[in-house]
Amino acid sequence: MTTGMTHIEKLSRSLARQAPPAPAQVRDDELDLMAFPRLLRRRLGLIAMVCTVAILVALPPILSIERGYHAESRLLIQKPLTSTLTAVQTEKSNQLDLSTEVERLSARTIAERVIERFNLAELPEFNPTLREKSAMNRLLNSVRHSILGGDTSTAPTGDTMDLVVSEFFDALSIRRDGLSDVIEIGFTSLDPELAAQVPNALIRIYIDEREEKLQGQVRIAREWLVARIEEQRGRVSKAHQAIKEFREATGLVSTDAPADALHTISALSERRAEINRSRAELAATLSGLGAADKKADEIQIIDWGAMPDLRRDLQLQQRDLAKLLDIYGNNYGQVVQTRSRIHEIEAAIDKEFDRYMQTLRIRIVALDREETAVLAGLESARNTVSRLNMAESELAGLLRTAEMEQAGLDKLEQQRRILENQAELPVAEAEILSPASVPILPQGRSRMLYLIGAMVAAVCVAVTMACIREMLDRGVRSFQHLEGLAGIVPVGMIPILPKRGAPNLPDLVRRQPGGMFADAVRGLTLSLERTCGGSVPRSLVVTSALPGEGKSWIAAALAMELAAAGRRVLLVDGDLRHGKVHSLFQGAEQPGLADFLCGQSDLAEVIRHDESSGVDYIPRGSLSFAPLHDQQRQAYKIIQRAHKNDQIIIFDTAPILATAETALLAGLSERTLLVIRWGGTHRRIIDLAVHKLLATTGDDVAITFNMVDPQRHALYGFKDAGLFMGVLRKYFPEST
Repeated sequence: MTTGMTHIEKLSRSLARQAPPAPAQVRDDELDLMAFPRLLRRRLGLIAMVCTVAILVALPPILSIERGYHAESRLLIQKPLTSTLTAVQTEKSNQLDLSTEVERLSARTIAERVIERFNLAELPEFNPTLREKSAMNRLLNSVRHSILGGDTSTAPTGDTMDLVVSEFFDALSIRRDGLSDVIEIGFTSLDPELAAQVPNALIRIYIDEREEKLQGQVRIAREWLVARIEEQRGRVSKAHQAIKEFREATGLVSTDAPADALHTISALSERRAEINRSRAELAATLSGLGAADKKADEIQIIDWGAMPDLRRDLQLQQRDLAKLLDIYGNNYGQVVQTRSRIHEIEAAIDKEFDRYMQTLRIRIVALDREETAVLAGLESARNTVSRLNMAESELAGLLRTAEMEQAGLDKLEQQRRILENQAELPVAEAEILSPASVPILPQGRSRMLYLIGAMVAAVCVAVTMACIREMLDRGVRSFQHLEGLAGIVPVGMIPILPKRGAPNLPDLVRRQPGGMFADAVRGLTLSLERTCGGSVPRSLVVTSALPGEGKSWIAAALAMELAAAGRRVLLVDGDLRHGKVHSLFQGAEQPGLADFLCGQSDLAEVIRHDESSGVDYIPRGSLSFAPLHDQQRQAYKIIQRAHKNDQIIIFDTAPILATAETALLAGLSERTLLVIRWGGTHRRIIDLAVHKLLATTGDDVAITFNMVDPQRHALYGFKDAGLFMGVLRKYFPEST
């Protein structure tokens, strides 16, 4: 096919576009001192609207402000001197917490007593239910009624006293003067005498209530302590009774019982030792007497019974025998008689010895029996001592319990005495340093000052909102916003065309043939010629990224400009869904392009001619769709016929991001013109549309801004803002 550009030329342009871009030139940004004033001028309408609304909202509260009178009294609160003289006060109790006293002064009970004393609930100043509703309140109530429904004339719900107390606290101020013990109590009212009376009355009510509360607390504490003391006394009595019963049960009535038991153990132990010693001596004697060889010698030392007398008689007889033997012979009668006597004495000694031995054995047995009895006594005494020791341990525990109970009773008695002493002392000394006096002049600022402050605040808020609105505005308004976007060719900026009641586009253009719009369209035509080597492209696709960007007006205006220059032009409405070329020329909608694409009409039947502009155009037709390859074939036929008739064909297509039909027509045309609505399209949307067109055509995309507001564009700091300066706008006549 022949479309005015060979495939080799398109390939060379595509390669040139894909080449790396030239390095960016580093330049210093100029300091634009007029940027902020221009921003204010651009958003002057928003600023004026916000300022007006803010002032209107703040005006009723400002007008309702009434300057009140403020009176203040200074109160010194400190611990009484008498309380520091009592020995029962601790260091912590000597300290007075002024923060707590401030909270007591702000108590609701005191506030209610002051309100009742001065009948503040009957004053509209402190009772909102008695106030007349302002016009603003009535307006708000009517709005609330229209939105939420219900009766807005009723009084506010809730207890009236709550509202009065809230207003009272708003007028009352209680604060501590630095780190001193002085508390400043102030009150504001429209009545100067009431403003002076309330702080003084509040101080007196505070002192009375503190005393009443103290006495009430003392009475409650006294009753509690008395009950505790009686209960503790019962515990002490029970403890002493338990000790008495335990002493009687264990035998520890006297404290000498353990000592007597220990003395018995000592005596029995000594007796056992004596028994052991005596038994050992008897056993040794018995063992020594039992030896045969030592019997004669042992007999000589035995001093028991008749043994000494027998030993003397034996010795006398033996001496007599020795004398007789020295004188007489063995057979001498007296010698025989003496010997017989000696034998009798020796026999008697032997019997006495045997009886002595038997006595020793009997004594040993007796000692054994006595030792057994002593051991039994020791065991009994030891058991008694052990039992007494355990009883003493339990008794010690009972005594400690009794002591603890007694200590608790003593402590409670001491607390009762302390409480009685504190009840006789004042809780705090309150000295009025300076009573509140009737103020002469009202306090606060005048309404004019508040109004000026509201105006300044409104201006600040409005300017802030204007700056925020400017920062959130991402609309593209200049080709400077598109710097760095590859594959685009800027071709012009079209100002907005004011609609002055003309029935169609030709009449609008005809009324202002020398206006800015017509001149911008002519400049657009020249720019398109330069992009195509000095000649107008034989086929042109006019599209946009999004709907509503004015592409149909630009396509029709280009067709009319080329027709006015003596060129033959065919304008095709390629937007099959929302095309409006027929409405611009006040023609019929069908048959049109859609009918031709579906084979329902011939090409000659759908082409119409506008006599006033000399433009041939094809409307969109009835809404019916054909397959995409059929649309491509039929579109190619339209292009061939236009070239055969030496016509420049302009396609007014759908937005490139909406349908694939635009990409199909762009691939068949020499040049694509992307229309951007000034300030209405984001850069990322434009980038996406250009990328889609470049992927289809392989050639640079011509871009023009549409609906440029000349007055607002001149308020931006763009390089091309000078195109719409006021002096240049005045150069163009408004109408012929």
